[in-house]
Amino acid sequence: MIVVLDYGMGNIHSILKALELFYPEVRFTNDRELIKKAKGLVLPGDGHFHTAMIHLKELKENIYDHISQKKPLLGICIGFQILFEDSDEVLKESNLSTVEGLKLIPGKIRKFSTKNKKYKIPHMGWNKLIANTNLFSNVPKYFNHYMYFIHSYRAVDVDDSYVLTWTEYADERFPSTVKKDHIWGCQYHPEKSDLAGLEFLKDWIKLL
Repeated sequence: MIVVLDYGMGNIHSILKALELFYPEVRFTNDRELIKKAKGLVLPGDGHFHTAMIHLKELKENIYDHISQKKPLLGICIGFQILFEDSDEVLKESNLSTVEGLKLIPGKIRKFSTKNKKYKIPHMGWNKLIANTNLFSNVPKYFNHYMYFIHSYRAVDVDDSYVLTWTEYADERFPSTVKKDHIWGCQYHPEKSDLAGLEFLKDWIKLL
């Protein structure tokens, strides 16, 4: 069973349908017993980093337990961002400058620079993945393809050894796909990225 974690973030329907194309049992739940039984865990959705971490408060130990058993985990969009150490996307009423993430991958989440006015924030639409060829003997075709993005924050200070792909926007190159052991993350939405995105999900499911 693949569990798509229900932690209050939006935009779930498409990822459930995409995963069901390649795997017979996919559940959208926050039931701890089902999470324990999952062969693979997906952290999906759109939303606010600080809000996501508040909603995950009661489920963090389940995520860490899943990881400790070396079972595959995939973070998508906001699920990608919370894999890192911290973010400066905080709720205004908190009076914090940053909020902690899951700290599963070294790196930080920071807002795109708005210095160049020709770039709109959020970064929204199709953009290309640039494969880190140092990590591949044969680069998957979809790692030189276009995927669908929608985000205002990006990962920074991430060691190249964890970066499968970069993407360029707002006069910079940021990590768009990361991997650390059995933990995968993508800033884009593979479930909305046509055949290339589906091939990415299909490859991740092979880990199960």
